[in-house]
Amino acid sequence: MRVNLQHTHIFVSDIEATLRFWQDMFGTQILFDTEIAEARQDSLRRAFVFEDTG
Repeated sequence: MRVNLQHTHIFVSDIEATLRFWQDMFGTQILFDTEIAEARQDSLRRAFVFEDTG
């Protein structure tokens, strides 16, 4: 069985550590780093990471 994943959202408490992990472990590139709806959001080559401010 083949499974295709279009995208995923990851909510994290430490966005800097998470970005370092993705970059160090998988060579992921950050496509953009911005704030939307009062939350920092980063788009990576194949993942979106959102800071959990709650």
